[in-house]
Order: sequence, then C-alpha cells, then structure tokens
Amino acid sequence: MLAWHAWRTAWMAGYFYNDGRVRDVSSLAEITAVAAKGPTLVLCGPAELRVLRHLPGYAASVVAAGPREQTLVRLVRRSVSLQGGTHS
Repeated sequence: MLAWHAWRTAWMAGYFYNDGRVRDVSSLAEITAVAAKGPTLVLCGPAELRVLRHLPGYAASVVAAGPREQTLVRLVRRSVSLQGGTHS
C-alpha cells in the first residue's frame, strides 16, 4: 500500500493492519511505477483522489473512505488491445 499526501494517523493505521507494508510516496511517478507492475492500493487525500481518477491509462476505484476525506483507492493499469482500444 502506498500513502500519498495522506494524514499520518490514517496511514499509520494502514501500516499496522497491513503488516508494515505501507510506503509513503511523494510523487505520481512513484505511484505509476508501482501500479505498472500490478494492482496497487493508494491511501490519499481528496486532491490526490481527483488526480488518480483522471490518470490516463489507469482505472481508480474507491475501496474505502475515512475521516478527513482520506480515501483508499485501488489503482489498476488498463490493458491496451492490439487494435488500439483499451479494456479495464
């Protein structure tokens, strides 16, 4: 799980419940590098959620929403077909 500009108290709970596998990231490039390898969970604030929802080539779905508008998002890279279209 990645934490991108999320409240520290929110991602520390994720750290505890996810066996310490939470990484604080500071850029969209870090997120897309991880998400390019497979589905990725991102804990973020409202501004970051808007960015993820409009990220070309990726599908973002809300898994859970918490206090202070903190959101857990599942980010998946869309596949590209040979005909040039995309599938989710």
